Amino acid sequence: MTTRDRQRLETRQRLYETALAQFRDRGFEAVQVEDIVRAAGVARGTFYLHFQNKEDLLRAFRGTVEEQIRERLEGLPRPRSPRELVRHVTDALLSTRGNATSARELVGLAFRNQPEYDWNENPYFAPITRWVAHFQERGEIRKDLSAEEITGLFATTFFGTLLGPAAPRRGRRRAIDCLGDVFLDGIRSRT
Repeated sequence: MTTRDRQRLETRQRLYETALAQFRDRGFEAVQVEDIVRAAGVARGTFYLHFQNKEDLLRAFRGTVEEQIRERLEGLPRPRSPRELVRHVTDALLSTRGNATSARELVGLAFRNQPEYDWNENPYFAPITRWVAHFQERGEIRKDLSAEEITGLFATTFFGTLLGPAAPRRGRRRAIDCLGDVFLDGIRSRT
């Protein structure tokens, strides 16, 4: 990598981190591109070499969050039961999202637009889908829904619980454990 390439990457990263800090501190709508470039110490044109607009920064953030999710899910310990799978997954996803309310709002903003794929085709949740299929084969999880559908429903419910308007500010772990219990009861094999 040349010095120039390294400088471009560093400038892009500085813009990215500055924008996220501004979004967290002041809110996405209140921040203008001019605020970002001023805080990052670059010219306005430099911003547009790296990003099309503020929404492009959110797409980059979403990609970062999705990659963190994928890495954590790929590294899950081998679950011995569907209950243990749900616990491992929720622990991994909770550790991805961070603790601050502003981080919750930022993740919510990043995920407000429709992704490029359907919820039951999300490539980042493939590790969960593999385990769901494994437990379906063992007869522990119902088979009238595909492993992809079950994974998509779980992920949608999980993120909806954490990011939705009624998301718990306190007792988050208890709410997620309750969600897990209800979800497990719904996917349990009835045979």
